Amino acid sequence: MIIDNKKKAGEKLSFSYSKTNTIIYSHYKDGKLGALESRTDDNISISALSGSLHYGIQAFEGLKAYRGADGCIRLFRPWDNGARLKRSADYLGIASPETETFIEACKRVVLENEEYIPSYESRGTLYIRPLLDRNPIWRRERQIQLVYGYKIVE
Repeated sequence: MIIDNKKKAGEKLSFSYSKTNTIIYSHYKDGKLGALESRTDDNISISALSGSLHYGIQAFEGLKAYRGADGCIRLFRPWDNGARLKRSADYLGIASPETETFIEACKRVVLENEEYIPSYESRGTLYIRPLLDRNPIWRRERQIQLVYGYKIVE
């Protein structure tokens, strides 16, 4: 995938977490993912009851954005990453975006953080880490939890 944008970037990346301009977020509610949102705060709120905290139920992918010699920004086969993320989520029983939504989110986060993509000459990349988290509201079906065997809590 090529994103045609020839703006030259500064060399701002390191091999560590670097705060960028935005993250892209979508909230799952009432059986569907919400609209993609750009957020400048990279902190997310996770319920204390989250399956990701208690059982490690998360899925993630990793892909890179890089500049070509022509100045265009490229993502290498993002549809494959989207399909893998969906497969992982299906296996774990958590909601996931359609591949088209996944690709749109990747494109948005790249364009909103373009200045963090190093020049072609540096051979550097911007690493993107899409993450799905299983919060209690992300479950596909109602879940029954037994509390000490005395009563049923939904």
